[in-house]
This record gives sequence, structure tokens and C-alpha cells, in this order.
Amino acid sequence: MNDKMKKITTAGQESFDLFRLQPGVPFDHAFSQLSVLLGCIRHLTTEAEMENDRQAGSAARILSEMAKALIDDMERGLSKPH
Repeated sequence: MNDKMKKITTAGQESFDLFRLQPGVPFDHAFSQLSVLLGCIRHLTTEAEMENDRQAGSAARILSEMAKALIDDMERGLSKPH
């Protein structure tokens, strides 16, 4: 990751129900957490399809919305002046 990317942080403007993203989280850490979150979503959606597990499907839907909020906030962080 280049030096310019190391200075980028989350905007802390997006929220999801009871959760709110914190401002100032380094981009590389937020991106790493996003990767883990998307891996969990992939696992849960596979489980939901294979086992007809409605609970796993609901969990995947909720985590997908959280991932979307994180992506949106990271995008805001990219566009703010540094």
C-alpha cells in the first residue's frame, strides 16, 4: 500500500441500526475487516443454500448491510481531503 493510501481513513458517517462506523480508522484496517466480513457472508450464504437454513440466511443479510455501510464509509473516506 502506497503512502497516500496509508493516510486515508474512514469518514465515520455511515451507520447501520445500532452500529455506527468510527471516523479515523486506517483504510488498510477497515479493508482487512471488510474482507473478513465478506468471507463470513459467503460462508453463511452457502450454508443457507445447502442446508435451507433461514437463520444463516438472515445473518448473511444483516452482515451484508453492515458490509455495504463499511464500503460506503470507506468511499467517503477516499473522497475527503487529506
